[in-house]
Amino acid sequence: MGHRFRSEEGSSLIEIVMSAMVLGIIAVGVMSGFDVSARNSGDAKHKAAAANIAENELERMRSLRISELTAMTGTPQTVSQNGVSYTRTAKAEWVSQPATGSICEVAGPPTYLKLSVSVSWPGRSTKPVTVSSLLAPGARGTLSTQGALVIRITDINGNGVAGVPVTVGGGVPSGSTDSNGCVSWSPITAATYNMSFSKAGYVTTDGSSSVAESISVAGQEVTQRSYTYSQGGTISGTFYSVRSGQQIASSPTRVAIAHPSRATQYFNVTGGSFNATVPPDAQPYTVYAGNCAAARPPVAYETNATVGPGANANVNVRMPAIDAVTQIQSNNVNGTVKVTDVCGTVYTRSTTAASGGKLADPGFPYSSSGISVCGQVNYNGENWLNWAVVPSNGNYRKTNSVTNSNFTSATGTTFNFGWTWFIITVFLDAGWSKASC
Repeated sequence: MGHRFRSEEGSSLIEIVMSAMVLGIIAVGVMSGFDVSARNSGDAKHKAAAANIAENELERMRSLRISELTAMTGTPQTVSQNGVSYTRTAKAEWVSQPATGSICEVAGPPTYLKLSVSVSWPGRSTKPVTVSSLLAPGARGTLSTQGALVIRITDINGNGVAGVPVTVGGGVPSGSTDSNGCVSWSPITAATYNMSFSKAGYVTTDGSSSVAESISVAGQEVTQRSYTYSQGGTISGTFYSVRSGQQIASSPTRVAIAHPSRATQYFNVTGGSFNATVPPDAQPYTVYAGNCAAARPPVAYETNATVGPGANANVNVRMPAIDAVTQIQSNNVNGTVKVTDVCGTVYTRSTTAASGGKLADPGFPYSSSGISVCGQVNYNGENWLNWAVVPSNGNYRKTNSVTNSNFTSATGTTFNFGWTWFIITVFLDAGWSKASC
């Protein structure tokens, strides 16, 4: 009996020891789990703080000049936050990777700055937080004495105009716009450049066929200029006036092309016709003879034209007529008529006896106020009966003031040179003098 009790007591002791060992193992596991959980929770907080530090530094780096960025080589710095000392490493390094998303890419080698920031903390169990981004320094210049110049040319619809040659001078090679209407130079020495461009058949919104501008490029900055430059439309035409119901071709010296949203343009008239390149527009242009706004006729007699890109509008512009007649003693003669229109333009035209002393071209620009018309004849007579004195030989003139505003019929003005005499005294008709117009 005693032997059996001793055996049972031994078994109980073994069971107690084994149970204690199992409980110890379980306790160690539980405590380890608590420690891992605590560490993971701490890492998450540190990681969030580190990410915030990294993003703030990256944003600051984007605002720095290139010279400042290239000096950042990755020297560790300590940043304290909430009692924790974080180690921040920031650097910028050159890489070759194309930039995307820009309408006008800057010219030059495909080199970019990679900005990167890494932040770590004590006792971390994960990798440091690292953020990075690309910066296109070619658009800002790589030195304090260098910058970039970007030119963009678009049409009236905002589409890029390709193939426009652009020069900037200063020893810099010229460039040509791409399909986006862009051309750029980078790096380029910080200086003032005389930029200019032109392309046959293209005009600005004010009708200029070429553009020239002085542009200053600053160091480590992008200097950008945008221009609207469209394929022009053309307005061509001729002129006429009406005298005695007959339409007569006319030839002013200048033609005005007005538009409601831009300044009036003036073009030369050659041989009675003109051809003008203007910005395309859905709103109509008003075309009239003359070299100033005062020559613009009433709405009822305006000539309008609408042109699109590359299109042509042909017009025949009506002008009021001055039916000037030159005579001597009521006989039609060859003469000269000199008209100074409302714009100050002087027209000198001839009359002929064969045409009834009239002008071959009676059309002149419109005027609602009086304009000067000078009639001139040449007298080449003889003494009558060898004793009566008549006007001496030479040119005689007279000036009338007329209003050239009648489009439906010509404004008549007759220059009839005459005189009366008594014994040896000659009295010229009123207003006549011996002189040329």
